[in-house]
Amino acid sequence: MSFTEQSLTSNGIATIVSLQSASADRNFQPVLQVLSIKNVGNDRFRVVLSDGSHYVQGMLATQLKHLVESGELMQNTLIKIQDFMNNSIQGRNIIIILRIEVLGSTDHRLGQPTDFEKGGAAAAPPPRPTVAAPMYNRTNTAQPVTSSSKPSPGKSNPYSSSPHKNAYSPENVRSGLGSGGAARAPIVAQGSSPGGTPITLISQLNMYQNRWTIKARVVSKSDIRTWSNAKGEGSLFSIELLDSSGMDIRATMFKEAVDKYYNFFQVGKVYTISGGKIKVANMRFNTCKSQYEMTLDMNSQIKLADDEGEIQEQSFDFVKIGNLEQVEAGKTVDIIAIVQEISDVQSLM
Repeated sequence: MSFTEQSLTSNGIATIVSLQSASADRNFQPVLQVLSIKNVGNDRFRVVLSDGSHYVQGMLATQLKHLVESGELMQNTLIKIQDFMNNSIQGRNIIIILRIEVLGSTDHRLGQPTDFEKGGAAAAPPPRPTVAAPMYNRTNTAQPVTSSSKPSPGKSNPYSSSPHKNAYSPENVRSGLGSGGAARAPIVAQGSSPGGTPITLISQLNMYQNRWTIKARVVSKSDIRTWSNAKGEGSLFSIELLDSSGMDIRATMFKEAVDKYYNFFQVGKVYTISGGKIKVANMRFNTCKSQYEMTLDMNSQIKLADDEGEIQEQSFDFVKIGNLEQVEAGKTVDIIAIVQEISDVQSLM
């Protein structure tokens, strides 16, 4: 198939930079050319994307690395970007590419693109309006809880959770991302820690951030588990953290960090946490809504924070029984229902 500059999406770079993520406009799936690919270590590949007029830097999500390793994605390849989010690193726009369709390759660069950061930013279009979410299975849209009134889980809408948890909204219906919350662009400060550090929402965390601080409530804590094998022995425990966005994430601590933090973390208490390592969650063993999980170690900065009532005690995303057949197999769901019958205990041979 022969490609020309007209094969690329006109003004694609300016538009993709202006959008926070793909959920802002589901109809926007630009066709761009990959001008270069560089392995920056830890299974991460940096790419330069072009629409024929401008170019901008991007990072491939780790689930796309096989396209590079197989040779399907290379220099001068044309791709259709189906899912992405924006990040700002050291003052530069970085497009995090989450899902693509490889269209084909050419043997040359299309057009004469220039650095968008140096000249195209002034001509960027205004952000497109967010696509309206469907009304069914809508979540609780009550006014935010203030410091004078703490949330009451018992009085919540039985088919709702936090304002960010409509399971059928464009933000959360994401192909190729696995279970958990939808990827969103970082970093949005919703407040500050007592020391003035901006607070990052759990829903905004991703693997490409180096500095972040979350404020979250511990909603569960596991027992300490130990292991012993040919490589040595050790211990671990995990906690589940929930913040004001209604998103929860699992954090795990090993060995020395177990001794330091196990008694410090108390269920129901609120903490500020920074200095952890973010990675993609293994959804086989993780029921949290975030698609990421974190590891905390001896160098992590963890402080007990004031409980101002903005974080719920628990967060649920209830699904109607009649809609269970629409849920992905193996996914954990929340159900609220009346028990109509209890059978006798039976033995399985």
